[in-house]
Amino acid sequence: FYGPDTLLSDVFWERAKDAGENTLVTFATDPVTLARPDRLQDIFLSKSVGVDGATLTAFAAVEAFVAAARNRDINNGRAMADWLKAGNAVDSIIGTIRFDAKGDVSPQRFTWYRWSNGQYEIDPQQN
Repeated sequence: FYGPDTLLSDVFWERAKDAGENTLVTFATDPVTLARPDRLQDIFLSKSVGVDGATLTAFAAVEAFVAAARNRDINNGRAMADWLKAGNAVDSIIGTIRFDAKGDVSPQRFTWYRWSNGQYEIDPQQN
């Protein structure tokens, strides 16, 4: 059985019990695993700032805004958006990111997780 990120909830295991064993679930890759260690240390860890939740992806979004502002007129949101949607590379705390013509981040990174004994972990068999 496999499913979306909504299955990464203790409620799933409580209801599925043993039937949930080996269920595979996709979820966005943990940004901490993508973060550049030197920048993570300098910007967050050295200041005892937590990096859970959306902290790193929000920081990367600000970095994308700054890159677009530096390359286009900061008072022209359309020009900044066009620069980003043109696929220009942005060096961010979670690595190089780009945006496609629709404005979706690229590459989109997902990880497979596997439920086992009431816990989910990164599936060791993913490619």
